[in-house]
Amino acid sequence: PMLVLIKRVKTKYLLLEQKKFQNMIKYIGHNFRNNISLSDIANIADMNPAYTSVFFKSHIGIGFYEYLTRKRLEYAAYMINNTHDTLLEIALSAGFPDAKAFSRAFKKYFNITPRQYRNLINMHIDSNVSSSAPIRLTFDDPFVLQKLQEYDSLHTLPH
Repeated sequence: PMLVLIKRVKTKYLLLEQKKFQNMIKYIGHNFRNNISLSDIANIADMNPAYTSVFFKSHIGIGFYEYLTRKRLEYAAYMINNTHDTLLEIALSAGFPDAKAFSRAFKKYFNITPRQYRNLINMHIDSNVSSSAPIRLTFDDPFVLQKLQEYDSLHTLPH
């Protein structure tokens, strides 16, 4: 009986933790373009910020700010690929404080600057004038596979 009770309490605790984490991810997904902080995420889960940082990292293996940056970069790369907005407009709309911070983060994750990325897209479009559709990478591209695996590992909740 005592062992069953302990298992039930543990299960409820794990479900509560999972729900808190899902609420954090949902909040980030809806607000990443705004100036959000670890304190905002802590408030969502009714935790203190120091514990929230550890809690967040324990669930996906990267910290809150790293996750937030990746979310912003995902959006920015999409915008570069699909709009004619300036890089500054994209940086600001993605939630970066300025173009320099955006460029630094983009280069860190993609090993290319946003401007170089846009130039590559434009070169591809210019060389194939009959199709002005944005570049679509194939799923067997090693870079795409790596990014999909990273994304999958970030969005798979622990059992």
